[in-house]
Amino acid sequence: MTGMGAALLLGLSVGGATLLAVLGASASYIVVPAVMRVALPEASPALYLTLALGITFPFNVVVGIPLYLGAARALASASVDKTTVIERPPPATARNDRSTGSSRAAKQSEAR
Repeated sequence: MTGMGAALLLGLSVGGATLLAVLGASASYIVVPAVMRVALPEASPALYLTLALGITFPFNVVVGIPLYLGAARALASASVDKTTVIERPPPATARNDRSTGSSRAAKQSEAR
């Protein structure tokens, strides 16, 4: 969830926040086999590779991604509600050259 919070603070979209959360969650099963091989050289690679890739990866795909997407939508809607009230810039006004020209003509005719 730290990745999602960082993504929303950086102003990423809901999809970007979800993707960053998935990448953060997947770091565990990417790094674990290398760390286990260094930390416990006598450990069976079949065990920790099975746990990392056989259990964590499918769980992240089936449960994690929908969970991260829902959390990103909830956090984004909460942050959008606050920023629209506080940081919304004033609406841009459309300028029409004809109206500007006609108002100049009207001002000139009033001045005469």
